[in-house]
Amino acid sequence: MTITPVSIDMYLPAFLKIARELGTRPGNLTLTIFGYFVGLAIGQIFYGPLLDRYGWKRPLRWGALAYLFSSLGCAFAPSLDALVAFRFFQALGGGVAGVVAVALVRDLFARQEAAGMLSLLTVILGASPLLAPSLGNVVLSVLGWRGIFLVQMVFAAIVITFGLTVLPGGSKPDREVPLRPRSIVKTYAAIAATPGFLRYALAGCLSFAPVFILVAGSPDLFMRYFHVDPQSYAMIFGLLSLGWVGSNQLNALLVRRFDSDGLLVIGLTCQAAVAVTFLIGALGSWCGLVTSIVLFFFSLSFVGLALPNASAGALSRVEARGGSAAALLGVLQTGIAATVTAILGGFPAKNLVLVAAALAISALLARAMLLQGAKRRGAGSERNWDDRRDGLPIRYGRETIG
Repeated sequence: MTITPVSIDMYLPAFLKIARELGTRPGNLTLTIFGYFVGLAIGQIFYGPLLDRYGWKRPLRWGALAYLFSSLGCAFAPSLDALVAFRFFQALGGGVAGVVAVALVRDLFARQEAAGMLSLLTVILGASPLLAPSLGNVVLSVLGWRGIFLVQMVFAAIVITFGLTVLPGGSKPDREVPLRPRSIVKTYAAIAATPGFLRYALAGCLSFAPVFILVAGSPDLFMRYFHVDPQSYAMIFGLLSLGWVGSNQLNALLVRRFDSDGLLVIGLTCQAAVAVTFLIGALGSWCGLVTSIVLFFFSLSFVGLALPNASAGALSRVEARGGSAAALLGVLQTGIAATVTAILGGFPAKNLVLVAAALAISALLARAMLLQGAKRRGAGSERNWDDRRDGLPIRYGRETIG
C-alpha cells in the first residue's frame, strides 16, 4: 500500500526545482501527477483479472519490474514530456501493489472486520504522505530531484521483495478466468451492476478527493499563494496527513463497537459541513494560512471515517472475483483522482477559493450519492448473472443497506 503514496508525495517539495531545470512553470508539473493517476487506473483494469487467474504473486513480480525500470527513466528524464511518460509507466507497474493489498483484505476478512483492516492499512498508507515529503526534501538537498526517483526505485524493490516472502496466499488462482477483452469488460460490468457496489464505491471515492486535492493543489497553494518555503510546506503536508492517519486509526477502533454504515454517514456528513464552511470562509476572505490549515485538516480527517467503511461496503457486495472487484474500486478512485488533478491543473495558479470549492463539491457529491442510495433502499432485488459460455459465474448479493 505504500508504493503509490511514496511515488506521488515524495517529489512534491521538488516541484520548483524540477520546473526550473526542465524549463516549465510549476503548475505544469501537475501533468506528472495526472499521468501517474491515468497509468494507475489503466493498470488496475488489467491487474484485477490477472490476480483472479494467476493469484497475486506473479502479477506483482511483473508490475515490480515495470515500476523499477520506469523509476530509472524518471530519474534521467530530459524534459517534462519524458517525465510525464515515465510517470505513466511507473504507475502502470506500481499499481498492482495496491490491488493486491485490497484483494487480500477482501479474501481474508468479513465485512465489519474488513472495514477495520482497511482503516489499519490506511494508517500505514497515511504514514507515507506523512513522511514522504520530508524524506523527499532531505534527498532533494543531498542528491537533487533526480535522486528522489532513484530512492523510490530502491524503496519499491525492498518493499515488494518483503511482501512476496511474507504475505499470506489469499484466494486460490482460477485458471478458468478468461483474459479476453470482451470477457474482462463483461466481468467489470457485472460487478458494477451488483446492487449497492457503485453507490458505496462512488461515495467512498468522492470522499477520498481531499487527499488528491492535497497532492495536486497544495504545492502551488502553500508555496506560491501563501509563500511558505519548501521546508515549511513539508511540515504542513505532514500535519495535514496526520489528520487522515489519526481518523483511520480511530475508525479501526470504532468499527468494533458501531455499525460501519452509521460511521460512513457521520463521516460524509461532517466532511461536507467542514468543506462548505471552508468555501464560505475562502469566498469571504477570512481564511488565512492557519485557518485554512485547520479546515483542510478536518476535511481530511473525516476521510478516515468515510473511505474504509464505503470500500468495505462495496467489496462485501461481490461474492466472487475479488481481484476484479478490488481493481474496479481502485480504478474508480484513481479515475476521480485524475479528474480532480486535471481540473486543478487547468488553472494557472491554485488559490484558496479553487481548493475550497473542489473540497466542497466532492464532499457534497459523496453525501448526495449516499442519499440517493438511501432513497432506493429496499428497491433492490436479488438477481443472478451467470455466463457459462465465458466461464464467468458472478452472483449478485441482496441489497441490505442500513
